[in-house]
Amino acid sequence: MGRSILFYAVAALVLVIVASNADEIEGRQSEASMGETLLVIGGVLVFVLLSRLLISRLFTRSEGRE
Repeated sequence: MGRSILFYAVAALVLVIVASNADEIEGRQSEASMGETLLVIGGVLVFVLLSRLLISRLFTRSEGRE
C-alpha cells in the first residue's frame, strides 16, 4: 500500500507540473484556473486508487474461494 500511495503522489506532482505548463506547451491561454485543474487531477487520482483497491479486494476474495 505504501508504494501505491507514493506512486500516486509522484503522479499527482507530475500532472500538476504539466498542467501548470500547459499554456506554454499549447501556446494559448487556459480558461481553467489552477484550482480547477488540481480538483480534476485529484479526482482522477482518487478514482484510480479506489478502483485499484476494489479490484485487488475482489481478486483476493475470488482466490480465497478456490
